[in-house]
Amino acid sequence: MYEIFSKTKKKQLEIDVLYMLENYEDPFENGVFNDKWEVKGSCEYEGLYWGYNNVTAKEVLCIKFQGKISKLWELIALHPHATKIMFTHGEIPLHDTYGTKSYWDCRKSMKFNKNLVRIAKDYIEQYLNCKTNKCATYLSVHWRRQDFARSRGNQVPSIAGTAKQIRKAMKKLPNINKVFIATDASMSEINKLEKALHEYGYETHFFLPSPSIIEEYGDGGIAIIDQIISSHAAHFIGTHESTFTYRIQEEREILGFDSSTTFNRLCPDTGHCERSTKWLIVN
Repeated sequence: MYEIFSKTKKKQLEIDVLYMLENYEDPFENGVFNDKWEVKGSCEYEGLYWGYNNVTAKEVLCIKFQGKISKLWELIALHPHATKIMFTHGEIPLHDTYGTKSYWDCRKSMKFNKNLVRIAKDYIEQYLNCKTNKCATYLSVHWRRQDFARSRGNQVPSIAGTAKQIRKAMKKLPNINKVFIATDASMSEINKLEKALHEYGYETHFFLPSPSIIEEYGDGGIAIIDQIISSHAAHFIGTHESTFTYRIQEEREILGFDSSTTFNRLCPDTGHCERSTKWLIVN
């Protein structure tokens, strides 16, 4: 940004076109993921331009988009004379090899730190009674809160709604009563969810690292331990459009879990619940 500002004579930086990308409601129409986009029309941008208060846009367009990042050139071609453009929600376009055999070959070659794997597997064995890669003793949930709960309130459930959805999934797993939760929730929210699940008769587990583990591996290492534990569960429920959830789903594909146990999501208490996108492994 500082390079752009250095070439801007005015105090205000004016973007010619701001493309606001958003997902299609059903990305796998008839079971097939097709690259496509459509212009919904002009719209308002309420973002902060990454904290800059001297940035504006001449034109703001809302675009439904799905597909490879190279397809964004088609949008750029709509305004051949624009010299400054901006895209919001850069997480929506996929890189051009996403989901291909090359992608999965690379993904399979990436291995977790062996010490983190050992900590996770020791936890699984001690608290979740499993010594195998594909466990049949617990259900895992990635329960995203904090910024998701604030900015995507219409896409995430309440605490009570979360407990009800976990209970619904557990009823289909009659031999399991253990639930592992990976979350960024506050301690008060964790306590409320744990209480609700306890009232349903379920045993709830969270990975609580020792001070030495926190010091040695930090928040990133602890997050990976949560991912490993979640990946080995008999059944997994994730948070919609969360990268953390995507990584768990990929790991479960590599481990060989049935897709019906992997591509599940927490739904809002009311309203539409978009289905989870299924990116199945290509060997």
